[in-house]
Amino acid sequence: PGYYPGPNVTSPIAYAEKFYTPANGNLKSVDLFVGYAKAASPTSEITVNIQTSNASGLPASTMVIQKFPISSLNIGDYTNIPLTMPVTVYDFFFVTVQMNTANGDTVVIGSSDYRPANDYSNTAFVLLSGTWKPVTTAFTSSGPASLAITANLSAIPDAKFTANASQICVGKPITYDAATSKNAADYEWTFQDGNPATASTANPTVTYSSLGTKTVRLVVHGGCGESDTLIQTTTVAAYPTVTITAINEVCNGKNGQLTATPSGGSGDFTYTWNSTPPQSGPVAKSLAA
Repeated sequence: PGYYPGPNVTSPIAYAEKFYTPANGNLKSVDLFVGYAKAASPTSEITVNIQTSNASGLPASTMVIQKFPISSLNIGDYTNIPLTMPVTVYDFFFVTVQMNTANGDTVVIGSSDYRPANDYSNTAFVLLSGTWKPVTTAFTSSGPASLAITANLSAIPDAKFTANASQICVGKPITYDAATSKNAADYEWTFQDGNPATASTANPTVTYSSLGTKTVRLVVHGGCGESDTLIQTTTVAAYPTVTITAINEVCNGKNGQLTATPSGGSGDFTYTWNSTPPQSGPVAKSLAA
């Protein structure tokens, strides 16, 4: 642990800490350790920026700008700085602290030499004369590897589900499966005209007692209040009926023919005739009386 100098020493404009997340995360706040802070006026403040990483691994485009009063910083401890506009981050990104200090303002940012196994070298950067440089090369001492900054990420839920059929008949059960949803702490199902009408499991089974196109709505909730919604439909049809049209046998030969004309139901029809030999399709031929 240690501290990085402020503008009164080497004239840095800002510091930045590099982070990595392998999946989309919702960044709502950052924790910043400050060793010492003094505000020259009640309006003195720092600016916390959330920035993308460019091809060179340096801070690039700014996604969020958050002002924070110097007088509200906890001295000798972490300060939670909430983002008024939470942002979705992915892959490499930076949390930068800009020194908007006037004469008499002092902010000393904490540093740390502890790095988790999945973090990367040279994660702390300093902006000197308009150029971002790793602090390990910007200062005469190699220094700690990182700033004492924590990015508070929460996983973003992603609602997905499938069904064991796209169309069913009235009263026939259908099972939905949300196992492919991501980062789901719980499930909130709504089934139009369904029995049950709602469910909270990952793979509910439902029946419908009326015909038509039914709306199926799934809301998955994450662990920190985030949610995602997916809406699909299920078609419910009546059971099929069939009309048989016959052509009688001619001259004692096997010239009989039956034609099946279905109606109702759903999906593609299949046919099975109890003839010798068995036949399929809407027309059975070469039948004997």
